Amino acid sequence: MKTLLIFSILIIAFIAFGFPTQLNTATNNLDKLSMGDWQDAKWVCTGSSDQTFQIDFTNGTGNVTMTNYYVGAKLSQYSITGDVTKVEIPVTATTTTANRVTFSIGRASLPSAGNYRLEIWVYEGANTNDARTFFQGMLNIGSSLFDGS
Repeated sequence: MKTLLIFSILIIAFIAFGFPTQLNTATNNLDKLSMGDWQDAKWVCTGSSDQTFQIDFTNGTGNVTMTNYYVGAKLSQYSITGDVTKVEIPVTATTTTANRVTFSIGRASLPSAGNYRLEIWVYEGANTNDARTFFQGMLNIGSSLFDGS
C-alpha cells in the first residue's frame, strides 16, 4: 500500500510539473570561435525529452555582457541540396542574462533523429546588419525505442 501511494504521488508530480528537461550547457570563448567546423559544443539527446540550452560567453578579458543584444538561433540538418532549417528559435524565445543565453526546444518541436547544426546569431537593435555568429555547435538527436508507440 505504501509503495502504491508513493508511485501515485510520483505520477501526479510528473503530470503536474512535467518530466525533467535535459540541460545542455557550454562556455564559448568568442576569441576562439570554431567558425565553419561546428565544434563549439557537441551535445547528445533523445528526441523524447524537452531540451534547454544554456551558453555562457567569454573572451580574452572575461565575460561578455549579452543583455544589450538580440539573440536568435537555428537548428538545421545538412542535406545534399543544402541546409534545411528544422527549428528556428526567435529572439522572443531567448533569454539573456549577464553573459548567458538560454532557450528551450520542446520535445514536440525537435526534429527526427539525426545530426544537426546549432547556430546562435547575435545583433544589436533593429538593424540586423550589425550581426555576427557567436556559436556553432552540433546536436545529435537520438531515437528512442518508445518513439511512435
